[in-house]
Amino acid sequence: MAKVFISYAKKDYIAADGNVIPGNSVDRILTALSAEDIEYWIDRETLSGGDTYAERITRNIKDCDVFLFLSTQAANSSPWTLREISLAIQLGKRILPVRLDSSAYDDTT
Repeated sequence: MAKVFISYAKKDYIAADGNVIPGNSVDRILTALSAEDIEYWIDRETLSGGDTYAERITRNIKDCDVFLFLSTQAANSSPWTLREISLAIQLGKRILPVRLDSSAYDDTT
C-alpha cells in the first residue's frame, strides 16, 4: 500500500487560536484517505526526543510513495512547502498537486 506525504500550509488547517478550523479542506482529504485505508503522514504529530521538524519531514518524504501537495494561496507562498516540494523532486517522488483554491502557484520563489 502506498504511503502518502501530505504537504500543506498550517494556515489552511489551524486557526490563529491553535484550534483546527472546522470543515477545512485538509481534514476532508485526510478523511477520504482514511476511508480508503490509505496510509498517510502529516506533520501534526508531536515530536519525540531529539527530533526536529526538518528531520522528521525529510524522513517522511524519503519514506513516502506519493507526495500530495495541497495547493492554496498560503501553501504556494510558504517557504516550508517549497522546501518539501524541492526535496520530493530531488528524491524522484511522484508528486500529486491538488488545487484547493483559485490561487496561482508562485513560480518566482
